[in-house]
Amino acid sequence: MADERPLRIAWSPRGNQAQVRLLKCQVFEIFFGGARGGGKTDGVLGEFGAHASRYGKDAIGLMVRRSRAELVETIERSREIYGPLGWKLNETEKMWRAPDGARLPRETRAGRGINGCASVTLIPPPWATASSATR
Repeated sequence: MADERPLRIAWSPRGNQAQVRLLKCQVFEIFFGGARGGGKTDGVLGEFGAHASRYGKDAIGLMVRRSRAELVETIERSREIYGPLGWKLNETEKMWRAPDGARLPRETRAGRGINGCASVTLIPPPWATASSATR
């Protein structure tokens, strides 16, 4: 008998063309900018979720913000996306862990030369390449 579990969609680009292009892009690194509220962080979180579903335990990212205050909103949004998928946020390690082993650590980089960066750096397995970042 076929698996009858309902499909659960935790995130989709919902017509945001920049996010759609981010998901389809085969380029190693992607940089895009824009005004606050344009969907950059959401797109990167969604793209990492897609990356993690493809590469499992080999999906390792890095979520960076300049300050803790900037990071708080990103963490709250990531709870909405990753929580329903069974990911666990470990506050001690400052890292999201997916059930299949994908990892997304987070940190702040105040005073370390990052200018308003919200990024997820994807480190693919040796046989694949994918990366994304927003500025």
